[in-house]
Amino acid sequence: MIESANDQIEDEAYYVDSITQQSDSEVWFSLKNKDLNKQCVFKYKSNELVLDRLVDQVD
Repeated sequence: MIESANDQIEDEAYYVDSITQQSDSEVWFSLKNKDLNKQCVFKYKSNELVLDRLVDQVD
């Protein structure tokens, strides 16, 4: 999953910020960059990783 996430976002250093299981088949996880000013939120559902949103200037 991390390799797939890396393929979908800019070439920056990100780390896993949080992981939330919504149901047996749906998991959300958030990545933040090392400067803590960008966040990527992905949804993993039905064996597919989907970029849900990219947030610049995270508070």
